[in-house]
Amino acid sequence: MKPGKTANWIALASLLACGAWACEDGDKTFGSADGDSDGDADGDTDADSDADSDGDTDADSDSDSDGDADTDSDADGDADSDTDADSDSDSDSEPPCVDEDEDWWCVPFDCDDGDPDINPDATEIAGNDIDDNCNGLTDEEVDTDSNTDTVCDEQDFTIEYVPVKLLILLDMSGSMVIPASKYDHARAAIQSWLTDYAGQFLFGFDSYPDAWYSQSCSVANPIWYDTAAGQEAAISTWLDTHAPQSGSGDPLVMELDKLLDDAAYAPGFMTDATPGEPYLLVVADGDDCCGPNASYNCGVDYVAELAQRTGWMLAAGVKTMVIGYTENADVTAMNAIAAAGGSQFPTFIPALDQSALEAALATIASAIISCSFELDEPEASADPDNVNFYFDGEVVPYDEDCAQGVGWMWANAEHTEVTFCEAACAELQGGTVDLVTAKFGCPTIPVE
Repeated sequence: MKPGKTANWIALASLLACGAWACEDGDKTFGSADGDSDGDADGDTDADSDADSDGDTDADSDSDSDGDADTDSDADGDADSDTDADSDSDSDSEPPCVDEDEDWWCVPFDCDDGDPDINPDATEIAGNDIDDNCNGLTDEEVDTDSNTDTVCDEQDFTIEYVPVKLLILLDMSGSMVIPASKYDHARAAIQSWLTDYAGQFLFGFDSYPDAWYSQSCSVANPIWYDTAAGQEAAISTWLDTHAPQSGSGDPLVMELDKLLDDAAYAPGFMTDATPGEPYLLVVADGDDCCGPNASYNCGVDYVAELAQRTGWMLAAGVKTMVIGYTENADVTAMNAIAAAGGSQFPTFIPALDQSALEAALATIASAIISCSFELDEPEASADPDNVNFYFDGEVVPYDEDCAQGVGWMWANAEHTEVTFCEAACAELQGGTVDLVTAKFGCPTIPVE
């Protein structure tokens, strides 16, 4: 063996002989001083100088280069890749998003996390007392005119419903007890009506004749109940404690004369002392056996006198409606009253039983519910050309003199009362409008 090869074999033999222990050959080290084969002296099995076996030079147990024990590359102690210490994946220190109503807005930016319609992206609705868009303001000035892009400097003002004055004039003559249950059914229907529409009308009540004896043509003074608020219970009690008298007369002409001529008889109904549009509702069979002179005579036709007095009532501002509550109605007399009455019902409404009477009363009520509203006295600087009205936040256009029948108009020159025209009025009477509001400040939006 040549000397060079002999030396090489000796070196190899020496290396093998070292086994797992360190052997030095000049300045090079084979194996390690800690007994492992990683080449360092830290006691673990990786080749770095720390005491763990994760392969990096920090002291934690993961294989990244930060100083925490998670598996990401940041030093925040959580398992996500951002640099904060919370458990979401963004780099802020806020808690995770809470969005209970699933409207894609988190608390605290969503000011009502139980309602998906309320969030910073929502449109503010005028007049609903809610901060819809979470800007800290309730019902701030809203531009409801889609034709403009600017928000006007509006000011809310209060409007109040102007109720209708409704006087019920009930026939209590002898014909109302034929058959005997006839009055009982009429009383029940009227009492139910009073309950259903309590507060929506200023009810009044009177009957004729006012004395219950045979062939009576009496009309006493004053009226039983002049039109006013809160009289429904009293009228209902009166109906329970009174009944028609068989054989008594029907002084309807005299009753109308009393309303027209005696200022003390029903001043709340017949004058402006109580505000509201007045309606007279006659519930009768149409006969009149007394005429204008309190002379009992059922053989005389008083149709002309009834129509004449009803026309005078209309001239005084009172509209008259008629319900014929009988199978043997004097159709001519009742239609004469209805035609002259100027109401929405130019013919009488027949009602042959209690259910029909209830339906007739409901029809009348829905047709005459007021479409007029009074306004608070506006500021001196308020411009009536800069006012808008809203149904549930939607603008109702101005319709001068209700020419197109779709919007609203001023009801007086002082601009303190507004009337809604036919289509808008139908919405109110149909019960589809929950909130009527008004604002000064923006140019009035007219009918297109």
